[in-house]
Amino acid sequence: MGIEIIGTGHIFEKSVREVRESIHRGTPDVVAVELDGSRFRGLAAQGFSMDFQEGELDFRSLLGNVLRGGSLPVFIQSLLGEMQRELGKRYGIKPGADMCAAILAARDVGGRVLLIDRDIEVTINHLLAIPLKEKIALFTSRDKDLEVLVGLMGSNLENLLEEEILVEVMDSLSRNAPGLYNALVDERDRYMALQLDDFRKANPDSRIIAVVGAGHRRGIKRYLEKLGRGYEISLRSLVSMRKTPIYSVVFLIFAVILTYIITKIRFRRK
Repeated sequence: MGIEIIGTGHIFEKSVREVRESIHRGTPDVVAVELDGSRFRGLAAQGFSMDFQEGELDFRSLLGNVLRGGSLPVFIQSLLGEMQRELGKRYGIKPGADMCAAILAARDVGGRVLLIDRDIEVTINHLLAIPLKEKIALFTSRDKDLEVLVGLMGSNLENLLEEEILVEVMDSLSRNAPGLYNALVDERDRYMALQLDDFRKANPDSRIIAVVGAGHRRGIKRYLEKLGRGYEISLRSLVSMRKTPIYSVVFLIFAVILTYIITKIRFRRK
């Protein structure tokens, strides 16, 4: 049987409704979600609640933990998660509510939940390994495409769910920041497509609905089609940890912290 792929916005109520309705209507045997084990456990610890949790990120504690030799990926993941949380507040929905809705709907129809995303620590490691030159160019660029993207994100993020706009945004990102695009989008597209293809081959009679971020839908579909024609994807290159020069790591930490601060200030003014 085929695989139905639903592309969602992680902070939009309409995505939650679409996910829930599609799974209840399709009654799949398997619901694949864009989560790895650690993020799944984080949502499970909150009972897959779609309500905002009280409290804010303890930035000083996190930074102090990193300076004492703690996990850098956890630090970066926490900051990125908090930025998404601020965006979620703007739209009145908790980030990750789409994945929670998928998991709960799978339970409703008696379906199995399949985690298909790459380990977040590997993704952040590959992000840290992006050449310093590209990181600097990304934050100093005056490229027209990037200005359009920033303007769009500042006005109505729900527009990003429109297929035509989403394709334009992804193409712009791949042109202007190929390393970033590969680490955050293309590598994960390949990884998730491979997980789905392996499961499909082992369970050819299973009905599968995959719930992923809208930015991954096109890439996953493309790689699934290629895999169906005999294309090979190297799993090793997608999951191996890479060396990260210290100066490149320091710059990215600075950039993420700066973006986090700007995000907090910007949305508190609204």
